[in-house]
Amino acid sequence: MYIRGGLRSVHPRRRSRNKSQNLIPNKHKHGADTFSHKVWLWLLFNATKIVQPVNTKTKASRKKSTEQRILEAACATFAEHGFRGTTVRMICSKAKANVAAISYYFGSKEKLYEAVYQYLFDDALLQELTQRPLDVKNGEDWKQELRYWTISVLRVITGNRPKERWRCKIYARERVDPSNTLPELYKRFFDPLEKRLDALLIMAWPEDGDEAGRHIFRICTISQCTIYAQRTPPWDEALFPENIDREEWLQRTADHVVNSVTCRLTYRG
Repeated sequence: MYIRGGLRSVHPRRRSRNKSQNLIPNKHKHGADTFSHKVWLWLLFNATKIVQPVNTKTKASRKKSTEQRILEAACATFAEHGFRGTTVRMICSKAKANVAAISYYFGSKEKLYEAVYQYLFDDALLQELTQRPLDVKNGEDWKQELRYWTISVLRVITGNRPKERWRCKIYARERVDPSNTLPELYKRFFDPLEKRLDALLIMAWPEDGDEAGRHIFRICTISQCTIYAQRTPPWDEALFPENIDREEWLQRTADHVVNSVTCRLTYRG
């Protein structure tokens, strides 16, 4: 301290030091224990550091969103360019995702292609068609089961939603330029449909008919439905008639396919 103008004053530096010292409680003067003193210091210097809780739900939804974007971008790109014409960079560019995300979520381009097939062909209608038991007791039941099979396949082939159009394009491309994964995909998705139809044909196949003849009959029947998978213009205009409702077209086309079977075969049991 020093005296200026007869007044008692405190040196500025000492005043500043005293202020900083007064911010911290004197544990000796006030009798505070060491633990309380350290806790008070930690709160003083960390008051502005707010620890945010980890939102696991947000992270999970973000992960799902990225995976879904990649899957849908892969569907569109594979449908447009085929398996061989599609690159990982093309898919990631469309999905606005990092190239490394393909490996993280799917492992490889081949595994992503399998995931695309699973996503596009794992349809509730297809599952019901291939998994529900056949309950055929007479010729009318047999005809109705044939009709159900035909309409179900036509609905799957000719749907207009993006997912359904991707499915048709990829199927059409695999028919003209099959990928290395097609044998496994055929076994998982197409073979059950073919076996379902074959089970119905066996019920009406003549005793003197050979297996090769039934195979030809089966493939010709399937082809009457799968020809509509070619949806790229101008094929869509050539295959689908104008000025007719889609549901009416389905019913009339199914009648034609079923009649082509029943005019040659009769239910035998």
